[in-house]
Amino acid sequence: MRLQLRRIFSMIAPVPNENPSLPLARFTIVEVNEPNVAPCLRLATSLAGKIAADLGADVLKIEPPGGDAVRRLPPLLPTGESALFHFLNTSKRSLVLDLDSGAGRARLRALLDRADAVLFEEPTSVASLARGGRATPIEIAAFPVEMNAAMRPVSELTVQALGGLMHMIGEPARKPLKLGGHQASYAAGLTAFTGLAAALAARDTGQRAPAVRVSLAEVLQWVNWKAASGAAASGTSPGREGRNSEFQTMPCRDGHVAVVYTVTQWPALRRLIADPRLEDPKFATRAGRRQHIAHLYDILTPWFADKTRDEIGRTAQAKGVPFGPIFTPAELLANEQYLARSFLAEMTHPTAGRLLMPQLPVQWNGRSFAPRPAPTLEQAERAA
Repeated sequence: MRLQLRRIFSMIAPVPNENPSLPLARFTIVEVNEPNVAPCLRLATSLAGKIAADLGADVLKIEPPGGDAVRRLPPLLPTGESALFHFLNTSKRSLVLDLDSGAGRARLRALLDRADAVLFEEPTSVASLARGGRATPIEIAAFPVEMNAAMRPVSELTVQALGGLMHMIGEPARKPLKLGGHQASYAAGLTAFTGLAAALAARDTGQRAPAVRVSLAEVLQWVNWKAASGAAASGTSPGREGRNSEFQTMPCRDGHVAVVYTVTQWPALRRLIADPRLEDPKFATRAGRRQHIAHLYDILTPWFADKTRDEIGRTAQAKGVPFGPIFTPAELLANEQYLARSFLAEMTHPTAGRLLMPQLPVQWNGRSFAPRPAPTLEQAERAA
């Protein structure tokens, strides 16, 4: 499989793409968006399609009349357009089709006959059409097939609860918290893209590409693998520890810093803090530090208080300790690492104007990928 994946990402072939040297430029993918699909599923499908499109695939997004519902989801730009939609649909083309009509289904069938893969969600009215054509089906669902729960209502909140992640976040004495952003959807989208890449690799070598089915519930179980392994090892699933947690965030002069270190880095941390109380034998082992975690952080906390994040980061790195600053989204715009990697690409959208858009966090032959702006609804309707 590694050889197949390497082969797919080294292909250069003439296809209708602005940059035919990109690794997926020879492939055509149809992304089907129907109305009344749970947003957590739509976001997963859109992310899988986005990665493929930014890597050069010709991704055609099929939107229902009135446009994909993500076009209206927050956060909104000053123009009233969805920043989320712009992020998830870079480099794609778009087409509005009424899949409830015979003409719409006929056109979709013709498009699938020329595509290499089709991305779609369960449940969908065109499932049999998507599964039965030339294009390899890449299906994103909420639950495993065995649950027989395709029509069950779902949200990212319920999927996180089912996967046990809400047992991991927040203070133990308070109510559970949903993870920020769309981590369940994005984890499922990345998983779907991995399956898509494997399917395209199989097709490229002349093999039969198996269908791919990804469920958010199973992905979240995988993301939270420590819960299952912990329960198997000790009979107790790890949960919210709050101030009893081994790794915590520390307030400093201009914000917060994450305290993270491995067992082998404990001597370096001890030298960094330079407090003789850390030489106490009760801190010599990880088990001892865990047992006396409150006393340990009583010792560590004052060291951070009078220093900036930058001072802490530079001093800790010099000692081989991986403390990390916590940034706000606005601060990331000027982050030295982001700037050096050209992670934020500037683009001009015909209706939203100038946008700074995160690029894929990989480089190809030493350069970053420059995504194209997401299609407007007018362009999608005109293409119909």
